[in-house]
Amino acid sequence: MAVDDIFVLGDYTYNIRLEATSTNAGEVSVKATDKTKTSYGAIPATVTYGGQNYNVESASECFLDCKNLVSAPNMDFSKFSFVSRMFKGCTSLINPPNMNVTTDYLYALEMFSGCTSLVNPPVLPLPVSGSFNNMYNYKKMFYGCTSLKTGPDMHRYDAECNVIVEQMFFGCSALKSATLPALINQSVNYQRTQNLHGVFLGCSSLLTAPALPSDAVGSMESCFANCEQMTNAPIIPSGITDVTYCFKNCKNIETAPALPNGITSLDSTFMNCENITVAPVIPSGVTNLHCSF
Repeated sequence: MAVDDIFVLGDYTYNIRLEATSTNAGEVSVKATDKTKTSYGAIPATVTYGGQNYNVESASECFLDCKNLVSAPNMDFSKFSFVSRMFKGCTSLINPPNMNVTTDYLYALEMFSGCTSLVNPPVLPLPVSGSFNNMYNYKKMFYGCTSLKTGPDMHRYDAECNVIVEQMFFGCSALKSATLPALINQSVNYQRTQNLHGVFLGCSSLLTAPALPSDAVGSMESCFANCEQMTNAPIIPSGITDVTYCFKNCKNIETAPALPNGITSLDSTFMNCENITVAPVIPSGVTNLHCSF
């Protein structure tokens, strides 16, 4: 069989990504064949078809828009690197998969985006100890999960990791508590510097802001915008340069945080923060104060 050929086994359709040879297994991606089912069999790490062996390399979009799925099937997440949008749009999903494995790479962009019935998050994978090659993309992972009440333990990534958390909890209106790693730019092989753009945007039930990664750089645009119940503002990392809309509509904050010297704009940063009684010192380089308070 050739690249892009497909075959069906059990509940799943497999697409060949790399041809198998007489000495080496090929690679396939996997997707649910019938999108209307409520449950599915376990996803194997390897499959055999036509006398050839294949490693299941990607489960991205496997259950995309499977709106009747309630419980995620079993699979070994130490064998899968690509799971982006795996459960996106699974509006009935209540029980997420067991992700409590050790792995140094996981691409999980929008993995649970739009899972509006999800209340509790999965336990996320552990990094490989002693390695500085750990990389995890959790951008928009829980985007629009309006029933999610708590975030996963992100402190397992406090060191030796590069973690993308942009818009991770965007629109999680029931979220009451969450954590972030102490550091997010520690992998030597992944030098894209990570920011905090929109991480908690629209988390209107968030009570306490978590401590932020001290090495975050660049944007905190809209990071806590519309977090109406939040009573504290966290320490802003020194490498942050953009705080546009950062605390907009945070009506219960009383003390504004200190602002890093690299900030040049406070456009709408504290707009409608009507209970602030202590304003920050404005950095000398700020040139835009539009609707700052």
